[in-house]
Amino acid sequence: MTVLTGPEERFQEFLRTFQPEKGEYKYRKRLGQLRSLGQNYVVVDFEDLVAYDSELARLIVDKPDEYLPYIERSGWAQLKIEDPQYAEEIKKIRVRFRKLPDRFSLRKVGQAQLSKLLLVDGIIVRSTPVRPLVTRAAFQCRKCNSLTFVEQSGIVMREPELCGRCRSKLLDFSEKQSTFINSQELRMQERPEDLPPGQLPRAIDVKLFEDLVDVARPGDRI
Repeated sequence: MTVLTGPEERFQEFLRTFQPEKGEYKYRKRLGQLRSLGQNYVVVDFEDLVAYDSELARLIVDKPDEYLPYIERSGWAQLKIEDPQYAEEIKKIRVRFRKLPDRFSLRKVGQAQLSKLLLVDGIIVRSTPVRPLVTRAAFQCRKCNSLTFVEQSGIVMREPELCGRCRSKLLDFSEKQSTFINSQELRMQERPEDLPPGQLPRAIDVKLFEDLVDVARPGDRI
């Protein structure tokens, strides 16, 4: 018997084998429907993962920045089995969780919840226009014309110190050769029914990327 130890193996096995009682393979079916839906993400009901592998579920909640990349690689690996042509077409998929067991009030979100995966309720009160965000910046050398690429994270663009070929410091940002995604910011505010008597509503800013942009609008409850 093979013992599954890595998070990628364990999550792919969950996607491959999970069945509701006497039902079909729930997530194999969802993965197989992505092409017809035109989606690059699969939604996982968190309660299913808790029932299947509670330790992995806890790690995803406690360390999402570390574990979600594992999870998404295993999701794409399983998609290559269900629909290899579509997997090669979209290159990667997102795994999105819903129905987390614990709900948090916005005013209860603090230091203890930093870097955790959270479920919160609120109302959208403000949204910015959708803007391009560079994820892989290209810089062209003025001397030899070669390109140097720098992966980006955060709001400040990281630049190379030297050309990767001739070591020149004369580099210009090349928008045409760079990779962008859509981004948007929302402000999410407490719902009126959640407010303690006499208190003003609190709010939190939320950043959205890729296909999540322009989905929720001011006035929506999310």
